[in-house]
Amino acid sequence: MCDEIYVLDTSAILYGVDVGELSGKVVMSRKASNEVISKREILDFYVSVGKIEVIDPCEAHVKRILEVAKATGDLPYLTEADVDTLALALRYLEEGKKVTLISDDFSVQNVARKVGIPYKPIATQGIKYEISWVVYCPGCKAVYVKAGKIGVCPRCGHVLSRKAIKKLKLRS
Repeated sequence: MCDEIYVLDTSAILYGVDVGELSGKVVMSRKASNEVISKREILDFYVSVGKIEVIDPCEAHVKRILEVAKATGDLPYLTEADVDTLALALRYLEEGKKVTLISDDFSVQNVARKVGIPYKPIATQGIKYEISWVVYCPGCKAVYVKAGKIGVCPRCGHVLSRKAIKKLKLRS
């Protein structure tokens, strides 16, 4: 049984990560795989030859990721595919596997760092700060610390925005 697991998000396929060069088991959530459109034939090839396994995460791990993403303020910027990808990585981490999440999404990286999931960026340098976000209304200045998806202010109708309330510099 392989103890090294690579969990891919959509950007890994889109940016052309050479899956054949990865030395361990490679997995992707079903929702993330469904987001791959322009490079679908590449993903389908890797799946057909058994190099990528498409797996659904369990609800307990999805719930934990949603809690952390809500606490950091990243939830409005995560797709369901992002949440499932993080939940899949968390599953393997909790099983004691050596996990690497491959993603260029800064919100995914921020949540991964918060729960202790090692990540590797592809085409970017990755996040430089661990950030806690707050959702606020630029119109009436109402603050929604534990807001879910960003939408419209229930008090005044302005489109909500987010801003960093805590930034922790990461070591290089």
